[in-house]
Formats: sequence, structure tokens, C-alpha cells
Amino acid sequence: MSRPDRADPGQAPAVADMRAPIGKVRYVKLCPVPGGTAWHIVFETEDGLVTLMLIPGQRPRGRNLFEEKDGMSALVRAAGQGCYVIVAETRAKVESTDRLLKQRINWTALRTTSQLG
Repeated sequence: MSRPDRADPGQAPAVADMRAPIGKVRYVKLCPVPGGTAWHIVFETEDGLVTLMLIPGQRPRGRNLFEEKDGMSALVRAAGQGCYVIVAETRAKVESTDRLLKQRINWTALRTTSQLG
């Protein structure tokens, strides 16, 4: 029986090349999102805790989406074969995390697990 809180590594949709660490990971869990499942990751940056959602197979409508609501800021950006969402307390923290991800993760190196063999 499939459990939504556990990932099957053989079912991982894709990988990306990480050039350098993005921070100390504090929490990782699979979470339901409209149309699928995302990796929900909370990690420490120099600016404090940040939430990162990796959503395979979904692209944002439009170029990139930025929203501020209820004291939180979020950015949705296309990456590889899906998109990611950054959520933090301030726009500045979201933007600095976005720069960090662009510097340290090579999304264009994305390959499906069937190509890793």
C-alpha cells in the first residue's frame, strides 16, 4: 500500500546537480499539492529558516509568480522539469534564497532516473 508520507526512490521524477550545499536541512516530507506531490523542505540559511517546495511536473502560469500575504512572501519559479516555491518571512529573504538556489543548483542538468542507470 502506498503511503503519501514516504517516498519511493525508484519513483523519483528527476534529479539536479547540486554544486554546493544550500544550508542545513531541518525538515523534509512529501506533501500533497494541487495536481500531485511536492517535496517540502525547511532549511537554514544565513538569513534564517526558509521553506522550499520542489514540485515535479508542474510549471508556473506566466514567467514567475511572487506573492506577499499574511506576513509571508513566496516565489514560484520554473526549474528543470517542474518548479520550486520559496516561502519566507520577507521578500528579501525569498530573493536571497532564490539567488542561492540559482548559484548552487544546476537545474538544466536534470535527468530522469531512467537516464541515471
